[in-house]
Amino acid sequence: MVNTNRISGNLLAGCLSLFSLSLVVPIFFLAEIRKNVDRKGYLRRTNRLLQEGHAHAGEGSQQYYGELVSGGAFGQTFQTWSNFSAAPGTYRGCINLFNYIGTNLTIVFEEISPKMTVERCLTKCNKKGHTYAGLLHGSKCHCVIFTGPVRNLRYLPTTMCDAPCSGNPLYHCGGTLKVFSLYRTRVLDTRCSEMSLRPKNSMPLIALASFPGSGNAWTRRLLERSTGIYTGSVASKTEGQIAVRSEAFLGDQLPYYSRTTLCQMTHLFKVRHVDVFTSGAILLIRNPYTAIVTEVFNKYMYASDVDRQRRAIEFMKSEDWPSFVDKSAFEWLATATNWIRRSKRLIVVNYEDLQEDSTKQLLRMLEFLDQPLNVRRIACAVQEYPSTEPTKVSLGTKRSDLNFDPFSNEMHKRIEGHIRTVNATLAQYGQKTLPSYISNFVL
Repeated sequence: MVNTNRISGNLLAGCLSLFSLSLVVPIFFLAEIRKNVDRKGYLRRTNRLLQEGHAHAGEGSQQYYGELVSGGAFGQTFQTWSNFSAAPGTYRGCINLFNYIGTNLTIVFEEISPKMTVERCLTKCNKKGHTYAGLLHGSKCHCVIFTGPVRNLRYLPTTMCDAPCSGNPLYHCGGTLKVFSLYRTRVLDTRCSEMSLRPKNSMPLIALASFPGSGNAWTRRLLERSTGIYTGSVASKTEGQIAVRSEAFLGDQLPYYSRTTLCQMTHLFKVRHVDVFTSGAILLIRNPYTAIVTEVFNKYMYASDVDRQRRAIEFMKSEDWPSFVDKSAFEWLATATNWIRRSKRLIVVNYEDLQEDSTKQLLRMLEFLDQPLNVRRIACAVQEYPSTEPTKVSLGTKRSDLNFDPFSNEMHKRIEGHIRTVNATLAQYGQKTLPSYISNFVL
């Protein structure tokens, strides 16, 4: 086994800006799972045990590729960072932590200051080795310690964190009531931070295929943390020029055909490309309306213009938008149908199902990949890279800065026809059909 931990330890520490609640799964869970020898029962039991110790959390999917631009654009009140490797932490959500005191959670008061900022609080908690920082009343900083499972943890609407930070009112530091702005620090969760490459030519060649903007990067992180094996990438020319990808996904530095990684991210869909993956594919499918809009925002995330969000919306109002939609809708269709028809082995994962129950879909993928089910790693993975479902801040989904439907009636008709074609193809090959997809951008 080629272990890259020594080489990449510092790099990983910089890249791990995406985290959620660190929870400890009791040791007896592992013993219980070992007793179950039936594979299907094994999956069901594992899923139940994980859910019992699972704390729901949420974050914007923009953070899977790195942080979005800072500056409170479009009324954003939580802080993010454009420098992926230097970010002191990641926003998790707005929550009343007092409701969970005494349930494996400890709140440690750090300071109250008329100059309180998000970065100030994160710096203190990072230095003390705590995995979370909580800000309250605009001027109070706390470090948060989780010593075990915290069940039924729920985030509140971000608007309830309504207290501007005393040192930088552009962002909010908790609420005027008992509501915290919770951030994940850069401190590693040792349950799933160790990862490695496998020896050359020792892994099956399996694709992780999707149309862009469909959660491929998020899924890669879940799989990597769950197994301890890096994923690879069949990177397009444009993606290969984005430095953050090679930082965030170390497996991308090796050729995908070296067979040293768990699976290979790809957005390509030509038949000859699909046929290369002799061991099968995981196909991610997302609502095409949402995926297309998300891809626009993703593309502008890497622009030098600080007003990249506004540029994305302006593009959707431009004369170039119709041709972009036509091309993207066709590629969404071709990606789905070609991988369904040509894959040697196939598992289809709907992005919306992954959002709704990440653990269940992750277990399906791990079984397909023939990977052992490590409960502690799986729990860590889901908590480090959670669904955006609880906070509803993912790019392209009910965006507060996109208050119009960018798709014309003609576009709707064309995309709906593509959805029917994909559903017919899924049914033909014995796969579950898609959820009911609608354009959801009109508030």
